[in-house]
Amino acid sequence: MEDGSMLINGKKVIGEHFAYEGCHKMYVCKNLQEVRESQEMGYTVYPIGMLPETWNNSCPLRFISPFDLSDYYVHQGEDAIFEEE
Repeated sequence: MEDGSMLINGKKVIGEHFAYEGCHKMYVCKNLQEVRESQEMGYTVYPIGMLPETWNNSCPLRFISPFDLSDYYVHQGEDAIFEEE
C-alpha cells in the first residue's frame, strides 16, 4: 500500500506515519509535530505502509487511533480491514 492511500475499516487514514510502543498501541500521526511528540514520549515511528504488518504481529489488545485521540480507526477487540483507496 502506498502512503496516503489507505483505508482502515472504511475510514480514510490521514497521515503518513504511525507511532507504536511495541505492543498494542498504534497512533496515526497526521503531521510532523505529532511525529515529534510521539518520539519524545518514547514511541517508535514507522511509515504508514507498515501498519498492516505491525497490526498482524501485535498483541491482541491492539487498537489504532489518531495520535490526537479524536476517534478510532479500530477499537480494542475489533478486526482491522486494510484497503487501498
